[in-house]
Amino acid sequence: MNLLLVNYEYPPVGGGAANATQFLGRALIRLGHRVHVLTSGLQGADGTSEEGGMQIHRLPVGRRQPDRARQWEMIKFLLQSRSAAPRLHRDHRFEASIAFFTIPSGPASLRLFRLAGVPYIVSLRGGDVPGHVPGLQLKHLLTRPLRRAVLHRAAAIVANSESLAATSRTADPFPVQVIVSGVDGEVFHPVCDQKERSTTGRLRLLFVGRVHPEKNLGSVVRQLAVLPPQVRDKFELHVVGDGAQRAELVTLAHEFGVDGHIHWLGWQKKSALPGLYRGADALVNPSHYEGMPNVVLEAMASGLPVFASDVPGNRAAVVPDETGVLFPLDQPQVLGGALLRLATDRAWGRSLGQAGRRRAEAEFSWTRAAQSYLELLGSRQAVSSLS
Repeated sequence: MNLLLVNYEYPPVGGGAANATQFLGRALIRLGHRVHVLTSGLQGADGTSEEGGMQIHRLPVGRRQPDRARQWEMIKFLLQSRSAAPRLHRDHRFEASIAFFTIPSGPASLRLFRLAGVPYIVSLRGGDVPGHVPGLQLKHLLTRPLRRAVLHRAAAIVANSESLAATSRTADPFPVQVIVSGVDGEVFHPVCDQKERSTTGRLRLLFVGRVHPEKNLGSVVRQLAVLPPQVRDKFELHVVGDGAQRAELVTLAHEFGVDGHIHWLGWQKKSALPGLYRGADALVNPSHYEGMPNVVLEAMASGLPVFASDVPGNRAAVVPDETGVLFPLDQPQVLGGALLRLATDRAWGRSLGQAGRRRAEAEFSWTRAAQSYLELLGSRQAVSSLS
């Protein structure tokens, strides 16, 4: 099949959904399909390029920051992608499309369906689902007619976790199926020899993501601060990512006297991430909300225990006391207790990580996810009959 993936974010721009688009595209390529991606790039980075066997078409929306999009940038992508998708179809004759995020990506797939009968799947990612992310009520109210038009015409609607699917079903009267995200176990894998990881130096905690309030990184800073000094000195926190809250958290760490324990690495190239996971001893993911977090799956595939907030997305990936620890948002001291145990029992952390790797291999595969999307679209002949 010749497929178009639509997402306003794509590496090196964006977060988990951008990575999911890239890895799903690669899996589809491995299965023998042709893949085009319609997306946007940072300011000045537009045009078409070939990356990993995929044709990437970046629209000139003038995006300024890699970690977040302004509203006007998303609106520009919505408008430009609605015009670009039919133009690309005239040249490449797509047989189906997958839109990541109902808004702003879905309208491009909807227009392609209306003009050329190209069926499409909507892949819900979280922020596009009313009720999933606090503070977006007005945005969802204003976009409801367009959102529901996109969902109504979709061949299928997919969520990456049952909790997100349930939230969508409550907000909009359409059936939603679940296809869990995958992880590339060849790219993300444990160190070849466990002895490569130090057993005497500081334990390295890893955070990967946007440094924004919803990621709740401040709770990790506070838990480090309340550890007994002799235990605290056994830890260092490496923060991979950047965002609006970084300056505030740097000040907070200084006030609590733990700034010497935190390394702010900023945004890293995707190629650097596997090594950063392998160099760590545990992942912390304290978010206030999650869909199906890629970073958690990547950490598990890399053999790391995961200490995460007890929210639906994390709950779908982490098995408590088997692959990691889930702590209630109103009980951050549970995270502190996990850190205390890790400091005194490194073998416990390694056993959680090994179980996480086994679970990632057994349950989370991009190839399986790609096959599930293709099954929803049907065979090539079935898709052609709909066109």
